[in-house]
Amino acid sequence: MMASPRKSGDAVRELRRYDVFWTVLAVVAIVVITVPQIRFSDPDYKPGDIAETEVAVPIDLTVPDPVSTERRLTEADQSVLDVYDYRPQAHEYGKRIVQRLFAWGRLNIVNAGIVWDDLPEEARFDLEQKAMAVAGYPLPEDLVGALSTEDAGFSMVTELAVAGTLISFSEENLIGMIEQTRLGASAAINVRDTETQEERRLPDTGSVLGMESARAELQLALTERLVLTEKAEETLKELVSGLLAANLNYSSNATQQRRREASSFPKACWLSESEAPLSAGVGGSCRYGGINQGVFVPWGGGSTGCSARAVYVGSKLWIRRAIRIGWCPPDVAC
Repeated sequence: MMASPRKSGDAVRELRRYDVFWTVLAVVAIVVITVPQIRFSDPDYKPGDIAETEVAVPIDLTVPDPVSTERRLTEADQSVLDVYDYRPQAHEYGKRIVQRLFAWGRLNIVNAGIVWDDLPEEARFDLEQKAMAVAGYPLPEDLVGALSTEDAGFSMVTELAVAGTLISFSEENLIGMIEQTRLGASAAINVRDTETQEERRLPDTGSVLGMESARAELQLALTERLVLTEKAEETLKELVSGLLAANLNYSSNATQQRRREASSFPKACWLSESEAPLSAGVGGSCRYGGINQGVFVPWGGGSTGCSARAVYVGSKLWIRRAIRIGWCPPDVAC
């Protein structure tokens, strides 16, 4: 028995209404699902802009903060003091040369009864070369002759005056060149004793003597302790100023290692917890104003109607119950 045309039309209309219902239901479901994503596309705010509406984040977010990270990297790098190695025995090399020279002079000039002015030029040259070989250091041209003509030239008194001045001057002063390694670095340095490995902070490098000024001061100090003719004193001052060695040297390896360690902290991130949003100060006054005790605060420090939890991250305004600054672990990307 065939159905009537009227009944068939009713069935078709019923099927159409059923399709429309499910189509509308699907559209509603899609809208509900995609609303959070759509809300992510709210207008871009710039720091300082007035919040026009509340923007809620549907999930927990950890957002990189390259500006804070770079600022902290710079601050950490600049906080590291340059390391300089202090060699307390820097004078030892010069002291041994002085000792060898004077010991040779007493044996081969004084004890041998040499009268320098009676020697031919060739004999004088030969003695000067022998003295230089024993000392193991290039001597000033007229040094041996000048000391040989002095009664106390090669004496123990003169030797102690020369060696003692060199030693005491080196021990009492920091001598070397201060490197200008980076812009914005502290004027203070760390001085590390190479023997004990103990360190001390030198607040101002102005007390460190450069080699040129150190040699000039050493010569003045030696003049006060010598009682010889002008020629003998001048040749000895020339010798000793050449023997003066820097006792403070920049340690590039130690400094670079400490800079790497200081900069190895995790990068800065904003952490936004997905809880119920608070008021964004709609209609007027909520602007990003910085960080206080790790919590974001509004522009001006507490404007009326502005939630202290409303903050700009990049160019977006995120509103959460709890927003704080944190540091990502080194092995976790923001």
